[in-house]
Amino acid sequence: MDNASLQPVVSELVSKPGHEKVRTLLHKLLTDGLGAESTSIDFEKQVPEVRGRIDALLGRTVFEFKSDLKRESNEAIAQLGRYLPERERATGLRFLGVATDGATFRAYEFREDAVLSGSHMAPIGEVLDGMRAVGLDEVTVVVGGIIPEADAAALKAKGVARVYTPKDFELNRIMADIVALVGEASREAA
Repeated sequence: MDNASLQPVVSELVSKPGHEKVRTLLHKLLTDGLGAESTSIDFEKQVPEVRGRIDALLGRTVFEFKSDLKRESNEAIAQLGRYLPERERATGLRFLGVATDGATFRAYEFREDAVLSGSHMAPIGEVLDGMRAVGLDEVTVVVGGIIPEADAAALKAKGVARVYTPKDFELNRIMADIVALVGEASREAA
């Protein structure tokens, strides 16, 4: 696929054309742009074990199409959270999930019983580095999200005070932790 052919496809994808059009345009990108065989792309793959269907499967990549990924992100993560482990159990191989509305593409993997975007380490590291660069070392940083224990430990080693995950759902405890952190920081500053 040359640039002249690619430009209209990308322009239409960026407009978030909806589920069916995203499927059609993604098929065009995969076959014409990346050389995938059309017969190797399995659309609407039934996954009876989880009572669902995978929008598209190419090799070890599961695609989940949405009309508006920003609005439907949680639904995409939930679906990939069912499909990825099922594929991995059925094949014994690692799979990658891609959620897209055409304008945005997000990659996910299944690790430690959670679907992860893998996008937390770099941005949090950049924030910490930026804070240090402007002399804000003493500011307490708290983060939350779907973060595996190994990544949480690495973030704490970089200077994050607390890492909260979906397992931490007791709001009163979280607020008490944050109040305690602020108290500790105030005492240390005095």
